[in-house]
Amino acid sequence: MTTITNMVNMYAAETKRPCEKYFTKKDCNSDGLLHWELLPKQILIKIFDYLQQHDLIRVATVCQSWRYVVKNTPQFWKKIHLRLSCKHKPKYHKTACWLAKTMGRYFQEVYVSCNHKHSGMHCKDVRTEFRELLSSLPNKLNLTKLKITDLQLESPLCCVIRIIRVLMTRLLSKQDRLECFQMSSANWPVHEGNNVLYVLFSVAKGTLQSLLIDGFYEEISFDYGPEVFDNLFSGILSLNRLTKLGIDYVFLSDFFLAELSRTFAGQLKVLKVTTSQVDRKTSILSRSSWVTLTKACPALKVAFTINGVFSLFKTVRKLSPVVPVYKLRLSLRSGPNSPDVGSFSIAALLGHVTMSYRHTLVKFEVDIGRKSGFIDLAFLMLVKKCQHVVHVKTPKQFSHPESERVVRNLIQHRRRKLNMRLPGDVVNKRVKINPVDQAGPSSTKQDQAGPSRTKQDQVGPSRTKQDQVGPSRTKQDQVGPSRTKQDQAGPSRTKQDQTGPSRTKQGQAGLSTAHALIP
Repeated sequence: MTTITNMVNMYAAETKRPCEKYFTKKDCNSDGLLHWELLPKQILIKIFDYLQQHDLIRVATVCQSWRYVVKNTPQFWKKIHLRLSCKHKPKYHKTACWLAKTMGRYFQEVYVSCNHKHSGMHCKDVRTEFRELLSSLPNKLNLTKLKITDLQLESPLCCVIRIIRVLMTRLLSKQDRLECFQMSSANWPVHEGNNVLYVLFSVAKGTLQSLLIDGFYEEISFDYGPEVFDNLFSGILSLNRLTKLGIDYVFLSDFFLAELSRTFAGQLKVLKVTTSQVDRKTSILSRSSWVTLTKACPALKVAFTINGVFSLFKTVRKLSPVVPVYKLRLSLRSGPNSPDVGSFSIAALLGHVTMSYRHTLVKFEVDIGRKSGFIDLAFLMLVKKCQHVVHVKTPKQFSHPESERVVRNLIQHRRRKLNMRLPGDVVNKRVKINPVDQAGPSSTKQDQAGPSRTKQDQVGPSRTKQDQVGPSRTKQDQVGPSRTKQDQAGPSRTKQDQTGPSRTKQGQAGLSTAHALIP
């Protein structure tokens, strides 16, 4: 109640009207507290702004005044997350369709995530729900971001896919302000997917900045010739403001990388590449094409996703050391049509990743499906030598719990250091220090402990005479044993050392530095 009172007072101060102008004693209950339904609209908006999406839906069912505020405030529904799932069909489906009908006119950034209970063509519920969701959206809809993940349209029912294609093209044909489009793991048939992308490229050619279409086509389409995907390549190269691209490895070629280097020189920042064991027949990109792309786009970061390993040799060749990989995801679980990868091969692959990307790797995710001491050792070496890795995701991959504890402590220590120094900056920035500044701390201690050194400078006539009389000192330098005895038994020098604590610290620091420099 204190927070609400403060908001009421703040709102009264902004409008320059006292609180008594809004409320009277009749508006309060027996305890002297204000009724919730009598709060001004501006204060309700500030309170509801702290709630999540599912909480706002519940708030709309409390009373008519709150329902009116929730339904007629655009800032609540600019960013929306809609879930479709065959596991909880009536719950998520009804909520998504209700939001699309009632709040769809306010949508600007839409994220649709699909969750399948069964994979492949056995899951038909999500496709039906997505079709109903598209039909529930209003005609006048101006989106800036549209993200759809894990739709998986592959199905023998062509009529359902055609209806979804018609609805998608109708939706995209009006989005002339679209900046981000993602449709990962959609598994479109070739001709239907080409029609969707054709409409997208023709409408959002001058505004689209992020295009993520990895897994856009079904796996059978990889057997088609390159002439089928000419519209895809020409459409990507026609985007004027593209900075982020996600595509399958099977569509990349040396010629396409050269065109990317020429078209988006200094502009492309993120390249997300997805490869799987299905595209094992594709050619390996040459080292020179990657070098050309990295020189044309110095700020380029590459994210690799590997789903299954058919050949360890080809996988290693795809992960070229010249590629600036900052994120790597390995999913090496053996499926029904994939060969079983041994522990030694997985450890060798992790070793190749360690040697190739120890200066650029920041995020690393792995899902192996087996446990082995060799894999633990290779993974520990990867996390230790790749000093910029601050994000690791390993769902129970370690054979020994001690390995997991060591990795967790390393990552936490690095994150703590980064937060103390520069939050969000992963690369260590070295600051150049002048030689005069390096001696600053020691000289300051001497200045603080100045009396002891001042007495040495006043008392030190014997040493001054030695410096003036060169022959005696020269003889001492020639005769080594006598000087060694002096150093062992030298009482006068011991007193100097006792009277100069700051000098003793300097000697210790110099001795430790010398030991550190000894190979």
